[in-house]
Amino acid sequence: AMWLAAAATGCTSGHTVVVQLQTDLAPGLEFDEVLVQGTGVRSRRASLRDDYGRPTEVAEFGGVASGTRFSVEIQLRRGGRDVLARRVERRISGDTIVAVIVTRNCLEVACPAPGSPVATECRGGVCVPPDCDDRDREGCAPPPCVPPQ
Repeated sequence: AMWLAAAATGCTSGHTVVVQLQTDLAPGLEFDEVLVQGTGVRSRRASLRDDYGRPTEVAEFGGVASGTRFSVEIQLRRGGRDVLARRVERRISGDTIVAVIVTRNCLEVACPAPGSPVATECRGGVCVPPDCDDRDREGCAPPPCVPPQ
């Protein structure tokens, strides 16, 4: 909440986007690096000392214009290789927290699922569209079943 107040009183134009990661994977064991890449920003490395079992801030992007379709990708890596990645998209209309949940049950899931080309990201073991909002799960409903052809 403090960053929202600071952003509202600051002299920068645009909005602040804070990216939070929550995962059930064990830092240091199942991943040793967190890369965050946002719209127009190079990758950043996040701390492995944090408790990612609860939402943890991993990046902050300032000066994001209203109406921007902001896209962020989080990659969990081990030994320089991707373990899991998830991309999330949001339309920005003010200071925003983008919550990204990356779960172990996505390790063996390949997205997009057959018949659901827009469901390119795994959330909770199910393929969902990148605009699935982890804070408002209504948009995260699994796609309807597609009969085999």
